Amino acid sequence: MYTADDLHKLPLLDYLDALGYSYRMKGTDVYGDVEDPSGHIMSSFVYNKKKNVWTYNAGGISGYGAWDYVRKIEGLTMPGEIQARLEEVMAVDDAERAAQIETRVKEREEKSALVQQRPDDDGKFHLPPQSPTINQLRTGLCGKRCIDREVLEFFVDQGLIYESNEPWVRADGQTVYFHNAIFVARDEFGEARAAEYKYLIPKVDEETGREFYPRGTVPHSDHKHYLPSYFSGKSSLLVIFESVIDALSYITMQKMKGRAWDAYSFISLEGACAKYTVVPQALRTLLDQHKTISDIVLALDNDKTGLAAMDSLGELLTAHYNVIKYAPPAEKRQFTHGKDEFCKDWSDLCIERVKALKTAEFMAQVEESDPAISKS
Repeated sequence: MYTADDLHKLPLLDYLDALGYSYRMKGTDVYGDVEDPSGHIMSSFVYNKKKNVWTYNAGGISGYGAWDYVRKIEGLTMPGEIQARLEEVMAVDDAERAAQIETRVKEREEKSALVQQRPDDDGKFHLPPQSPTINQLRTGLCGKRCIDREVLEFFVDQGLIYESNEPWVRADGQTVYFHNAIFVARDEFGEARAAEYKYLIPKVDEETGREFYPRGTVPHSDHKHYLPSYFSGKSSLLVIFESVIDALSYITMQKMKGRAWDAYSFISLEGACAKYTVVPQALRTLLDQHKTISDIVLALDNDKTGLAAMDSLGELLTAHYNVIKYAPPAEKRQFTHGKDEFCKDWSDLCIERVKALKTAEFMAQVEESDPAISKS
């Protein structure tokens, strides 16, 4: 059981366990891909358990343990507020709930002990092997996410995205291949420096039965300095998204409107931080490289974290750029599913609009061919 005196040095994982967050072990004592119960993922978040230090590259911030997490990520600034928050979450005065938290911590530690670093890990960044085709990529992003095929293939040609072909050896010795979407961050010379992956085939949550698509960071990615981005050189505008899929979805909708969709420059933060105190290093690097950028559109998710992130990041950027905040319109869901009644990101909004358009076109064809309707 935790006491009030323990909280200044509280390990971050213990705090996340108490909140019901999930995360992924990426190496010896290294964790990332922190996801809250609502499904919001901080994929560029890295935590070193041994040192109890963390870095959130998308937010450009770092800290020590749970105390700094509450201060810098959750936004509580006064020591008394931080202490009260930690005492509440860690159930300092609730023996029964504290015992439940302690059980979760022990389960996590036992599970972590069974996970070992990959034997072929040389400590350097390597892109996963590439598939010779993009068939599953088209199925996953065009078929299921409604991203325009021409848009997808354009950015495949640009080296921003590809389909992996990763071999895994099963317990029976048989080799199987996994195909994921890989989103690549490159330096000014075109060299890959970091990458994100996302499953193209969903997994099923054993407790809820809900399908989900795991995502994460390729080991040893340098997300502090590099995030997935594309610079068209055709305008002074840069659009900032939370994910590459959001970017491709947004561009798909611009293409639907007949706009010059390939003129958009963008960067994906691979997540969002509710309170930015500095401009993320990777974003600063991109802006320094492209001095012609004068206008920035903040197009993060239409949720609590995304809206707060646009406010804080916008304040930091307005001194040097014309900044517009443009969250996805809150359209009611018809074809997508989520905890909220309305769409919160560009990906879901794209699905809604593409499917609504196809439905309208189909119904128009039905009415045109139905003699009962045509004669009425």
